[in-house]
Amino acid sequence: MNEKLSQLMNYSGAELKHKIEEMNILVDEMNNEEIKDIFNKELSLLCGRFEKMIEEEEKKEEEKDETLLVNLCECYLSLHHYSSEIGEIISIIVPCLLNIALNKKESEEAQNEVEIALLALSCIDMYREMEPKLHLNEIREIIKHHQEHHNLTQLAYQSAWLFLINRLFCNGFLEDIVVNELHFGREAARELEELTKCVNWKKKEEEMSKEEAKEEFSLMRWVETLNIYFGGCQLQNEEFVKILSRIVQL
Repeated sequence: MNEKLSQLMNYSGAELKHKIEEMNILVDEMNNEEIKDIFNKELSLLCGRFEKMIEEEEKKEEEKDETLLVNLCECYLSLHHYSSEIGEIISIIVPCLLNIALNKKESEEAQNEVEIALLALSCIDMYREMEPKLHLNEIREIIKHHQEHHNLTQLAYQSAWLFLINRLFCNGFLEDIVVNELHFGREAARELEELTKCVNWKKKEEEMSKEEAKEEFSLMRWVETLNIYFGGCQLQNEEFVKILSRIVQL
């Protein structure tokens, strides 16, 4: 596997996309410890390669492969989740993926693309400073549209909230936007209630269907998001009480 990762540096375009798809099949067969061991050995080189390719693709004035650019951005952020620092390439990545996440079509294909884009964006931790103009209006629109039309998957919606809360954690807008405008407490309490009903805690991981495993994953990520929220928000209101009630139930 390490050899295959190193060989990615020799490919580009459609050939690279094909090799990445082959690797995805291999990764699906690995456990978490095997994946972490491989990524820890090859991560820096691979992140550097993806960063260079993103810059090269973005600079193209003609025949830019938008799909490849999106895939590279998602791969870069997914790998960044295992590393300590993300580069200045963030100014290209965030607008690119938010543009995908703004897709309001309700087809399964569109929902999957939006979910992957938001999941990748949620890998950017709270300590990475970012200009509000890069994200704030877009992510608010994505959340508000879902509240009205319910176009996102559960995992996509949770990822949108995690991305937003991480961005606002250190700049003083957390209570105004997340609590008063977008009503995070109300939304989180409802999502926790729905997911709690879906997860069968008596089942072992290997006995779960793909959908059941995804629901459990989404539920635990809501708990992660709540942990960040409680660390940055001191406002206590009726919605705050609802969240506490759901956590006790969980």
